[in-house]
Amino acid sequence: MKTLLIAFSLFVGVWSMDYTCLPGSSPSGVSLPRGDIYLQHNSNKTLFCLLNPDHDYYAKQGFRAEDLYFWTPHGNLESRIVNSTTISTNFIANTVGTVDVQCQVQNKNRSIGICKQRLFVGFPPLNVTNFSCVSENWHNLNCTWDEAFNPVPTVYDVSFMEPGAYSHPKYCPRDEDLPLHVEHVPEQSCYLDLTTHPPYRQAVSTYKFYINASNPLVPGGTVYQISVEHTSIVKPGKAVNLNLTSKSSSQLVLSYSVPNEMRTFSPGIVQHVRYIDEWTRKWTIVDMSNFSLHQDDFDIEVSELKFPYSNYTFEIKMVSGSADPTNLNVWSDLTYISGRTNATVPAQAPTITLGSFEVLNTGSDRTVFAYWKIMRHRDFNGPGFRYLASVNKVPIPTSSSYARFDKVSVSEFQVQISAENNVGMAPVVSTLIIPQKEFLYGLQPKSLTKIWKGVGRYEIAWRSPDRDEEVTSYTLFWCKSEDGKDRPYQCDGELDWKTLEPCEGTVQSHPLILPSENVYQIAVSANTNTLSSGMVWSTCTVIKDRLVSRVTQIEILHQKPTSVTVRWSLDCRDQAGIVYGYRVEYCTGEVCKAMNVSPDHDRIQIGGLIPFTQYKIGVRIKDKEEYGELGTMVKGETLPDKPGSPPLRLQVDEITSSSALISWEPPAVPNGIIGEYRVQYVYFNSENKREGRHDVFINSTSAVLTNLISYSRYEVNVTACTVLQEGALGCSHHYAVHGFKTKIGPPAKPPPPRIEFENSTLVKINWNKQFQIGAPEALKWEVKVRRAGSAWDTTKPYTKNITGALDQFFLHLDHIMDIKGWSPDCENETNTNKFEFAVRAIVKDLKEVEYAGNWSESVPAAAYCSQVPAWGLITLVCVVVSIAAVFAAFLCCRFYQFWYKTKDFFGQVGKELDTKFVLASTDNLDPGSPGPEFEMNQFSGNSVRKDDNDDDDTDTLLLENTTPEQKNHRQKSASESATSDLTSGCESQGGKSCTDRVSDCSSRSHLPVQADLASTCSGYVSMHRADSGGSGSNYTQLSGTPSRPCSNPASIHPVNIDVTPATSSFSAQYSNGFGPGLVSSAPYLSRAGNQTFGNRLSSSHQPEVLGAMLEETCLTESNNPGYSLFTGTVSVPISFPEERSVTVPGSGYVSAGVANRPLETNNLHLSSQHVESNIPQRLGIAEQLNFIQNDTGYITVQQAQELVLQPNPASRQYSRLAPKLESAKFEEPEPGFSPPGPPGNYISPSYV
Repeated sequence: MKTLLIAFSLFVGVWSMDYTCLPGSSPSGVSLPRGDIYLQHNSNKTLFCLLNPDHDYYAKQGFRAEDLYFWTPHGNLESRIVNSTTISTNFIANTVGTVDVQCQVQNKNRSIGICKQRLFVGFPPLNVTNFSCVSENWHNLNCTWDEAFNPVPTVYDVSFMEPGAYSHPKYCPRDEDLPLHVEHVPEQSCYLDLTTHPPYRQAVSTYKFYINASNPLVPGGTVYQISVEHTSIVKPGKAVNLNLTSKSSSQLVLSYSVPNEMRTFSPGIVQHVRYIDEWTRKWTIVDMSNFSLHQDDFDIEVSELKFPYSNYTFEIKMVSGSADPTNLNVWSDLTYISGRTNATVPAQAPTITLGSFEVLNTGSDRTVFAYWKIMRHRDFNGPGFRYLASVNKVPIPTSSSYARFDKVSVSEFQVQISAENNVGMAPVVSTLIIPQKEFLYGLQPKSLTKIWKGVGRYEIAWRSPDRDEEVTSYTLFWCKSEDGKDRPYQCDGELDWKTLEPCEGTVQSHPLILPSENVYQIAVSANTNTLSSGMVWSTCTVIKDRLVSRVTQIEILHQKPTSVTVRWSLDCRDQAGIVYGYRVEYCTGEVCKAMNVSPDHDRIQIGGLIPFTQYKIGVRIKDKEEYGELGTMVKGETLPDKPGSPPLRLQVDEITSSSALISWEPPAVPNGIIGEYRVQYVYFNSENKREGRHDVFINSTSAVLTNLISYSRYEVNVTACTVLQEGALGCSHHYAVHGFKTKIGPPAKPPPPRIEFENSTLVKINWNKQFQIGAPEALKWEVKVRRAGSAWDTTKPYTKNITGALDQFFLHLDHIMDIKGWSPDCENETNTNKFEFAVRAIVKDLKEVEYAGNWSESVPAAAYCSQVPAWGLITLVCVVVSIAAVFAAFLCCRFYQFWYKTKDFFGQVGKELDTKFVLASTDNLDPGSPGPEFEMNQFSGNSVRKDDNDDDDTDTLLLENTTPEQKNHRQKSASESATSDLTSGCESQGGKSCTDRVSDCSSRSHLPVQADLASTCSGYVSMHRADSGGSGSNYTQLSGTPSRPCSNPASIHPVNIDVTPATSSFSAQYSNGFGPGLVSSAPYLSRAGNQTFGNRLSSSHQPEVLGAMLEETCLTESNNPGYSLFTGTVSVPISFPEERSVTVPGSGYVSAGVANRPLETNNLHLSSQHVESNIPQRLGIAEQLNFIQNDTGYITVQQAQELVLQPNPASRQYSRLAPKLESAKFEEPEPGFSPPGPPGNYISPSYV
């Protein structure tokens, strides 16, 4: 019902409503309810979006409620239409958090925002958690708590009351009201001391705190109480005036006092004291039950301490007598003090045994090593501890576990071993008896072998001495090597032993379990009742009952970050020759790897190691069968390297508009000690490009980035750098990357504005928004205008605030200042009319705090004063351009008329020539003769003989001496042209046979022949009319291009064409005018089978067959006059003919072959579609002639007429050009040869 009432109210008041969504925004529409909305979890709310009916969106662009919708980052909300300007939606608050809801209008492919709101979904006020109070040294009170998470902003108002009838609620001091000596306290806290207002009162027994929690869901809030027992939360200060003194080597006295502030504390203070020594590291609690809770000063005597000259550390802490001791927050801070007990002389001498010595015989004298157990540091009992060893009271230098006596007597002597420090010598001495040299013969154990049986398990075996009957016991020694080296190196570590009873037999053995991570040297001595043979050390190891040499000396050389070089040597030299190889094993942690090495090598480089990692390296020896067990392992560490991974967990906190705190953790693969971290950060400008790179080197895992640009996206990466050799730093290629965005803050300096004067007083100011505005959008822009010049420096500039959505503004300069001379004045020439313009941005953050940026650079600009256009110059230019255009059009027209007339003239000449045949003779010409006479055909149809001087008349006949009937005759078909009264060249020669004419090719045989020229050897063809024989006249022209020059010019004859029809009685005319002995190679042409006659062609023998262009009047394919062109090549060698049958095909022109010898008339028979003959013909085998044809198989008359005439440079004859054939290569002309006539060009009829 409430929703309907709201909708009705909207409907009624839609025309009088304020449609401004936010102050300064365009009143295009509004969302209701206005502003931010607070909702309880699992509730709902009806939202409305109203479109302003007076805005252009509604009035001009035609947007209606159908175009409105509610947008959220998670998708559009389902809505319904209330009226033409309003929609509504029911928002269900089922997710805790904040969500932005914006009313938008859909405009084609983009959306326009109308009004944006933020919805907070949360809970009513929640109670605080972890409320606790502590009074530091009964001097102040500090209560803290945690606020529960709630998207709905909740305010917690904390007050307190003290006991008393007139007590009233008091509020905790604000942070800004705290004294200067108080550091910043958390926001969720209440701090009181003696200087605050209200002050802290020590006498109060109980504090009652009242917390009022309120938020928009419960504006009145809810109040609840928390009571605090005052004395139970007092945290005493730490002990003062501490002192620790030593009274003896076993007694210390501890003194201290409670703080002055706690001396009158009524519940009293509980004391807790304990101490620890430096050797056992175990805490011992001091009994404080004899001390009162109200005692202020303490002197505690601690006796019966175990270790003289040893450091003891005491720990003191206190707690209120009424406090809960399990609450660690109310215990005082720990206080420590250390002291050392007094020194005294060592209590004992080093421990030895009967056989703890070694004798090395060197001839007349000998060298003796005396060994003892190393004493523990806690037994040194004072500073300056050292071992003493002497022979006959003559001291000698010692090490930590043995003393060496060189060139001593071979007789029996004693070694005294003791210890001393700066206080004095131990009261006891250990005496070691070294037997005489002869006594040791035959008493030392033999072939001492260490048998390895597993991790830390050994079997020590040796052979009994020769004098084993005297042996009463054996002593088994093991010495821990401090440097990890076995024999022959002296052992300087801890020595220990055990005594063993001898066993029956010659071989003695004993199991031994030792720690596997250390290297131990093994020795055995044989003892009698009074003396011993001394120690015999083992240098070889038996592994699984196999005696092998043991690699005991391993060195690590050339250490690098990922590799080391290992060198080794053998101690058991007598085992040389049984080594078949080595296996080097290296381990880090539980991971081990191995490398095999040939026996002739004693070193190897191990690669692929991890930088700054400790490795244990050992060598196995391979015998003839397999590898033995691992010997002594040495430790080595690879050098550091650059980190192999980026820092971990990079995060950004405490982001402000100008700073951010970044923190991270060290990389997982540091490859060394991290010396520094390199922090690089850049920001993204308005074009989303990186700028402002900064590099910072720090040695901690956090950094504060300062001087950042407000509301800008930053990218920060952190790289770890390790300390390499000689202190150099190596930074990793791996880095951690994190992005963040600073908060809203002061804008940057904008680019200078762009000034455009519309007229003398109206100026358009444009500014660029593409810079670091410091916010999502500017709240407003401030424009500053001032007059330029020093005279105006004291005048206050004019400023104007513009809404942040705009990027330009029009300003009337004459309406903003009343000062004389300030406005532009175009009438006054002494006035410069110059102004300076600047702009800056102003933004606002979420807390409504405004930030103004810096002014841009001032842009000077002069007011615009208009000038009179140069109309005279404009008119002159227009006139000149018009005249030039008319003249150019006239020239183009004249050129076109000339070209058209020339084309028409040559076209008419070509048609006249194509309708008649021009006969070209190939008579021989002398070089000096004027050339043969040409017989010209009169196009009127009458054959008229002209003299040589009638060239001009001939031109006239060609072009003008024609009647209309003759013009029509030229346009007739080829069949009509075939019956014209033209006479052939033969008739013009007085009936002389064409076959009698022989052309001398000698003078022209080497002329280059072009590929598109239809020619014989002489370069041209002769045209003759064949006798029709009563069946009609047909004309043919052969064309061809020799592929090579004529090698024998004398044997070349002009081409004579005979076209004779075959009658129905199959009588065939045969022309053999070439003379006896000449080979005729006439291609045979046949008509279609439905014709009653055929044609054949005969020509003189040529190396290549010439193409034939035949003009026919009746064609079966197109039934129109046309031309058929045949080309082809025959083989030159002459062969005997063979017999075969010829059958005329049904249609088309074909080549039936080329004869290799003259045809005989009585052997030539033709067959038609009526009669079929199988009489054999003597025809030679030749290649077929190829067709050159169009879609119908022929070229048209028009295409034939377009073939161009070309002159013979030597004889002035004419040749018709055939379609271009394949180009041929010819030999170069002979030296000194030149054509006898002018070069050939296309000619006009006047040349004829």
